[in-house]
Amino acid sequence: MIMITLFRILAPVVLLLGMSATATAAITDFQVVQRIQIKETGSAFFRPVGLVTWGGDDCPGAVYAYITKDIPAYENILALVMASKLNQTPMRFAGDCSDDGRYLLVTYAFLD
Repeated sequence: MIMITLFRILAPVVLLLGMSATATAAITDFQVVQRIQIKETGSAFFRPVGLVTWGGDDCPGAVYAYITKDIPAYENILALVMASKLNQTPMRFAGDCSDDGRYLLVTYAFLD
C-alpha cells in the first residue's frame, strides 16, 4: 500500500520536474529494472531484467538507461526507479541516445 501511494505521489512529480524545452530523442519499451548501479559521481545506471536492451525505435541497443546528478529531477527519478524495482513494476524512459547507442540519458521516467 505504501509503495502504491509512493507511485501516485512521485510519478506526476517526476514527469513535471523532468520536462525540458527540448524534445527527447528516444523512448524505450516498458521493462522491469533488474540492476541499479550508482557511481561515486552520483550517476545512476539502470539495467532491464534479462539479457535484453531497453528497446524502443530510436535507441534499440540501449543496454543502460542512466541519470546524472546534475539533472533537476535526479532524486525523484532515482526514488521512482527504486520503488519500481522493489515492486517489479515495468518502467519506460525517454531521453537522449548516446552516439554508440548503448546508453540512454534519461529526461523522463514513466510507470506502466
